[in-house]
Amino acid sequence: MKTRDYEKAIDALGSVTIDSMNLRGGEVRVCLAHTERTLLKFDGFGRAFGVSHGTAVAVCREDHEVYDEDEYSLRMPEYDLKFE
Repeated sequence: MKTRDYEKAIDALGSVTIDSMNLRGGEVRVCLAHTERTLLKFDGFGRAFGVSHGTAVAVCREDHEVYDEDEYSLRMPEYDLKFE
C-alpha cells in the first residue's frame, strides 16, 4: 500500500499517531505508531502488532521509545487497518 493509504486508514482509527514508516519501492513495508498507552507496528498488509512483555501490552513512555521489531509479537486485530 502507498503512504497516503496508510495515513488515511490510521487517521480513521482516531487515536493513533504515526512515528515512522519504512518504505520499499514506494510501498509501506512497516509502519511504527503509538496510541496514548500502546506501541504499535503495522505490517505491509495493515495488520497490527503490539509490544508484549510477558502477557501485558507495553505502556508508552513519554519518549515513545522504539523497540526492536522482534518485540512486536502481540497480535492486536482491533487496530488492523481497513483500506478503502
